Amino acid sequence: KPVNPDLLLKILRNISYSAKDNIAAITPIQQNETSQANLSDEVGAFDSERILRIFSKKPAALAKIVEASHDNFSKLFNELSQHLNNKEYEDCRKKVHSIKGSAANLGGNLVAETAQKLEEAIKAENEPLMHSLKADLEQQSRDFHSALRELSERLNKPA
Repeated sequence: KPVNPDLLLKILRNISYSAKDNIAAITPIQQNETSQANLSDEVGAFDSERILRIFSKKPAALAKIVEASHDNFSKLFNELSQHLNNKEYEDCRKKVHSIKGSAANLGGNLVAETAQKLEEAIKAENEPLMHSLKADLEQQSRDFHSALRELSERLNKPA
């Protein structure tokens, strides 16, 4: 949630079966917190390669998702602002969690990473940090959707 296909493949390749006793021996893969927390450093702020792998053969579906996603993010940000103004922190956290998951599923690594930080600030009820991270998140979301829309237009361009 979202599944990182490269990590999943790496884990699956490390599973070996003992022919002698037919018991699976699994070698755990350690993923340190920094590499997981800073996914955007590893694959960039926008994982366009992931989106291309998923949608290169179905660009019309990507175009629909781009529009639906943009509308959904706009709605979530409006609701987030209202909840933040009313100090309804649990509702804020839920909206940010939705933003994080949606962005991560569409390759928006930086948006997801900032949303995670905002979620933590909300849990800590750190208002100055919440407002700062929300502003960052809104800008990053705009940049992410521009990149996503540009990729979609490129894929949907007639050959």
